[in-house]
Amino acid sequence: MSSKNPPFVHLHVHSHYSLLDGVVPVKQLIKMAKKNKMPALALTDHGNMFGAIEFYRLAKEAKIKPVIGSEFYVAPTDRREKRRVDNLPSYWHLTLLAENEQGYRNLIELSSDAFIEGFYSRARTDKDILREHANGIIALSGCMSGEAPYWIRQGRRDKAGQTLREYADIFGRDNFFVEIQNHGLEDQKAVTPALIELAKETGLRTVATNDVHYLREDDAILQDVLICIGTGKILSDTNRLSFDTKECYFKTAGEMADLFPEAPEAVAATVEIAARCSLELDSDTYHIPRFTTTDGESADRLFERLCDEGIGNRYGDRAGSEEIRNRLDYEMEVIRKLGFVEYFLITWDFIREARSRGIPVGPGRGSAAGSIVSYALRITDIDPLKYGLLFERFLNTDRISMPDIDIDFSKTRRDEVIQYVREKYGQDNVAQIVTFNKLKAKGALKDVGRVLGKPYQEMDRISKLVPDDPKTKLRKAVEDIPELRAEHEKPENRELFDIALKVVGCPRNLSTHAAGVVITPGKLTDYVPLCVVKDVTNTQYEMTALEEIGLLKMDFLGLNTLTIIEAAIDLIKETRGEEIDVGAIPTDDPETYEMLKKGDSLGTFQLESAGMRDVLRKLEPDSLEDLIALISLHRPGPIGSIPSFCDCKHGRRPVEYLHESLREILEPTFGFFVYQEQVMRVAQHMAKFTLNEGDTLRKAMGKKLPKVMKKYEKKFIDGAVGNDVDLSTAKEVWSFIDKFAEYGFNKSHAAAYAVIAIQTAYLKCHYPAEYMAALMTCEMDNTDKVVLYRQDAEDRGLTVHPPDIASGRHAFTVKDGNIIFGLGAVKGVGESAIEAMVKARDRVGKFNSLYHFCEEVDYRFVNRGAMEALVKCGAFDCFGARRPQLLAILEDAMRAGQKKQRDEAIGQENLFRGKFRLPEPPLPDVPELEELDKLRFEKETLGFYLSGHPLDTYRSDIIAFASHATAEFLELNARPDENGNNIFNARNGRNSRTRASRDKGPEYIIGGLLTGIRRVTTKKGDPMAFASLTDFEGTVEIVVFPSSYQDVMSQLIEDAVVFCRGRANTNREIPTLAAQEIVPVSEAAGRFAKCCIICLKSSDIVEGALGTLKEIVAEFPGPAPLFIQLEKADGSRVLAKCSRKFMISAGEEFRKTITDRIGPGRVHMRSEESMKYEV
Repeated sequence: MSSKNPPFVHLHVHSHYSLLDGVVPVKQLIKMAKKNKMPALALTDHGNMFGAIEFYRLAKEAKIKPVIGSEFYVAPTDRREKRRVDNLPSYWHLTLLAENEQGYRNLIELSSDAFIEGFYSRARTDKDILREHANGIIALSGCMSGEAPYWIRQGRRDKAGQTLREYADIFGRDNFFVEIQNHGLEDQKAVTPALIELAKETGLRTVATNDVHYLREDDAILQDVLICIGTGKILSDTNRLSFDTKECYFKTAGEMADLFPEAPEAVAATVEIAARCSLELDSDTYHIPRFTTTDGESADRLFERLCDEGIGNRYGDRAGSEEIRNRLDYEMEVIRKLGFVEYFLITWDFIREARSRGIPVGPGRGSAAGSIVSYALRITDIDPLKYGLLFERFLNTDRISMPDIDIDFSKTRRDEVIQYVREKYGQDNVAQIVTFNKLKAKGALKDVGRVLGKPYQEMDRISKLVPDDPKTKLRKAVEDIPELRAEHEKPENRELFDIALKVVGCPRNLSTHAAGVVITPGKLTDYVPLCVVKDVTNTQYEMTALEEIGLLKMDFLGLNTLTIIEAAIDLIKETRGEEIDVGAIPTDDPETYEMLKKGDSLGTFQLESAGMRDVLRKLEPDSLEDLIALISLHRPGPIGSIPSFCDCKHGRRPVEYLHESLREILEPTFGFFVYQEQVMRVAQHMAKFTLNEGDTLRKAMGKKLPKVMKKYEKKFIDGAVGNDVDLSTAKEVWSFIDKFAEYGFNKSHAAAYAVIAIQTAYLKCHYPAEYMAALMTCEMDNTDKVVLYRQDAEDRGLTVHPPDIASGRHAFTVKDGNIIFGLGAVKGVGESAIEAMVKARDRVGKFNSLYHFCEEVDYRFVNRGAMEALVKCGAFDCFGARRPQLLAILEDAMRAGQKKQRDEAIGQENLFRGKFRLPEPPLPDVPELEELDKLRFEKETLGFYLSGHPLDTYRSDIIAFASHATAEFLELNARPDENGNNIFNARNGRNSRTRASRDKGPEYIIGGLLTGIRRVTTKKGDPMAFASLTDFEGTVEIVVFPSSYQDVMSQLIEDAVVFCRGRANTNREIPTLAAQEIVPVSEAAGRFAKCCIICLKSSDIVEGALGTLKEIVAEFPGPAPLFIQLEKADGSRVLAKCSRKFMISAGEEFRKTITDRIGPGRVHMRSEESMKYEV
């Protein structure tokens, strides 16, 4: 390395936004430039500007001049020509840099057009459009994949010179530089000197670049691996795309000077070019579209009128009260001052349009519910005054930022609202927002392992040690998970982990943000570059970058619960003729709260998890305020305070306040800090903060900003002391809210969710059949939930009729107060097939036989697989034939039906068509299915057993000895998803563990049917096994690790009914049970019974059963307590525990003896001793 350190700036740099090619995050590039004391740095990612705003902001923060650019792909002819022309490459490379704001705008236009018009393998531009948008751009001729180097390699030096002259003409001689590089490549040894000579001949200047793709020389392997991931190759493949150099790293100025001793002016030119590039982006201006009215009324006047009218509609005679009027005037003044009037009008308009189309809209989300203006405009449906919600939590003049109003729409109709916005503001002004699918921890290991040529089974095993949580950090997982750490420490895995740890987090490909939409006042490309993702126009900038440049972005969220509510209301209208206005559903209905007090909340929004149901029983909520608090507390962190909260509510514990001034604020939550808004109010009342200052304090606490916190700590304590609070109390209160801030919840958000929760609970309480049918329809793709909700419906006394072609539709429906099974839940039967069936049924009235069905239903929509599924699940049982008989004639019936339909289509109708049908062949004499085979067919086609269950015979034992059902096990051990919701029948999941070791944690005993047994061998040659265990509520996967395999191998029998004892293994998204013991059901009583209940009737006493029982007990002495439950003549029951001298050996032999000598159904075993087990 040279000792000289001449000025140099990297002008050809790729970050990880050069997808699966560049390796380095933008932040690390800037850090390296800072370390090397470079005054500026360029970002020139391949064919895009994805990282431009992030790069600009971070460079500015680091006091490094950002040079925004992109390495464009230039088509050899018209960019819209989607084919190879004259055997030329599909594109050449060209490096473009924004010299000024005009150049930046032109880069945006060029990059957007390349995606929209020129995409062919890559986003391509061409020379014609380059000429149109050349102003303000400095162009470099490109790397070895540039056009001039290409012609030099082809021996066409004349064409290379012509190319350079052409680009000089497009951009101007002072704005076009001949780019030279030296990576030690053989081709470059000929190309670079030729380029230098051509530059002299054409009077152009040279510039030296290094085509940076990674930070350090030894990181070259990372680029190689990423390219292999992108191309599906492995490193050992000699025919793959690769770079024969390790020189594309972030070199020092001295290293660059050493590479070009013959062209020092090319190195110096980098600094000159960087100095010329002077771009200042405006991040202080908000670009909100103008809201126009048809009658010429100004936006401000319309805003005022709508607010006044809305307040009158919301509050009636109270609208003129001082409290309401002052709050409205204050909010309107702030909104006007901040320039957000049109933001509110735009939001009001598309929500109004959605409602006018009958599209369900949520009551609100986030801090917007704290605004009375939002309430007046019906942007939200929560009264902020009634629930003490704060406007300053939403908009704060001390921290000016764009409002963030997220709107929930029915999931199935959200796109209609987005389309309306496109039509209203113009297709060129509305786009969805890009997001990046990144290499996550588990995927990075799998991908890198494949590229390194490691066996699939080995990588599958290692990657399964990583939690499925998308937020999992690989480095932390390696540190925290012993098994993964052990793999990392193996010498043969060192390279795997070293590379995976460096490439994890790299963007892999593009996706469209699930909810984000941006609306601009002019055409989008005046503000932001565009790209196309699966035919959808997206911004190239992510959500945060759009916010930084002041664009209006909205979240149009699709909430499945709103779809469920809509479906339930439609069914209520259809079956009962009642019109339900969801906004008018009472939030104080006593019957609904009585239902919730029992924990009967399965299928309701936010309240259905096992943990939440348990808390509902303990809290016994009787108001929406209770539900708001519950939703806020039932999260990792504050969940531990719930027992005390319940005790205070019910008077079992005194309510205490750190200071009397806190009483008014904390009284609704029994002295507990629950909401962020309470912090704001405490700061206001105790320490004389403004609510704006209170919100800034709240935000600083949440983000743990030390400098801001120190400033506000002094202000808080001084203010409190000045307000007659003693110093020690002021410090204590500060310490308390400082700790609380990490867990405090936004009450506005919780209130909005509580409204939806009570709406769903009300519908379930008063219209159970319709609500449960809607619930199963909207969850029909989730078999476990359908099973759960069907059982819940039947527990409520509702009948869920099996699939039936005579009455079923795609959705679950209601008839005579009971539920008709939705045919859409039958696996392999598509919606178009069901539509064809229903259409034919409506035409003919009813189907008389399978042949009749096949003749009438359009065969083009119903294939053999769908027909078999319908037979197997029992949908054709209405014909009175056995299912095996129907399967036997299915081929002939379908063939006959197709022939009839084809004949009719060409006019060859049967002579007897009309009143008469040809007689059908008789049904073959095929025996009925065995019950177990029938159930297997149902499980195959529905995902669950319908007419019965293989475990019905063993139901009492499973109830007695299983500590948990499969559904409860899965829920208790499932990891919350990215929204904090448990993926197994839970929203607001209570288990926040990243992983539980199979050697730690609570022990579970689960009983069920053992199926799908797979025996495998580990890399060390040790045997282990996997299997599925199914009970009445679902299925859990069983893992038998080598340490337990020898002990349980003899019990690994297909279709055996067993009990598995073990611990949860939660290193995967779906928890598994690590089995330590497997016990056949026939041995369960002897293994697990801890007590026994003998059920007798009064008549048994007369007949001498007690004497017989005494004799039997003497034959089976043991450690298990004996209980006797006596049913009196009046039907009442008494449960009594026998003395210790009557303790027994509670096993299968004891049960059999009791059954033989006293009678069946008298013995009930239990796995724990408890007087609560009345039978």
